[in-house]
Amino acid sequence: TMKAATAYIPVHMPKKSVDDVLAAINFLFTEMQKQGREARLIADAEMIQKMERNFAVDEALERTIRDSSILLYYQPIYSCSEKRFTSAEVLSRINDEKLGFLMPADFIENAERSGSIFKLDQMVYEKTCSFMQRHDLQQLGLDYLEVNLSPVYSSHSGLSDMLKHLAGEYGISLHSLNLEITESAVSDTAQMLSHMEILGREGMHFSLDDYGTGFSNMVKIMKLPFEIIKIDKSIVWSYFNGENNFLKNIIHNFKEQGFRVLAEGVETEEMAEELSRMGCDFEQGFYFSRPIPED
Repeated sequence: TMKAATAYIPVHMPKKSVDDVLAAINFLFTEMQKQGREARLIADAEMIQKMERNFAVDEALERTIRDSSILLYYQPIYSCSEKRFTSAEVLSRINDEKLGFLMPADFIENAERSGSIFKLDQMVYEKTCSFMQRHDLQQLGLDYLEVNLSPVYSSHSGLSDMLKHLAGEYGISLHSLNLEITESAVSDTAQMLSHMEILGREGMHFSLDDYGTGFSNMVKIMKLPFEIIKIDKSIVWSYFNGENNFLKNIIHNFKEQGFRVLAEGVETEEMAEELSRMGCDFEQGFYFSRPIPED
């Protein structure tokens, strides 16, 4: 049986051009997909306001890519065994002339929908290489930096060649980089395995990011050469809020398979100590540090 989703755009909605109308339709399709099958949306005043904000974010993205003005922030990662920060995750921010400061949650979905995520990911990776060229990680007390890879970019056939080429341009050893890959990015296991094998031979390391936010497929995870499993903060918080007891088993099972485990969203000393006792190798969260700018 076919299911239908409908969207109604009232006649009074601002329509400056055909492109605006098409963009509005695409936006509504995206919103309907979030609501599931048989969704029914009416573009009321609140929806139109949300739509206009969405268009403004698209324009901010265009300016950011045009000016290569993406900002990098770094969130330190704590090693439970070494009792020190051993790495940091690279996070992107936009400081737009019109919209001000934007977090990834404000613009990543737009970038993926528009296709600009390819340029954005490449820009973040290249700026990371530039940072490492200008700063000795060892002097900063860090062993490596972790860089996120969007699910869309991971399917790019030239991914591994591009990452090797850019690192080479800046004289960066891939041993100093850890690529964070989300569960949704490993849907094409064969393609991803090929990229990881090529980059792994050059020394790059890999983490599975945000474990627990998707439909986890342990068979696929075991086929790929991940070294670290990053457990999403939603799982961690749910455990400490008394809503589930899965966390201990998750950590134990991954450790049994030889993975190292990182817990995200650590916000208190109690959480940090208990996660360490549970066997976590690394911890990341506001208890240790918020993401910080380069300086």
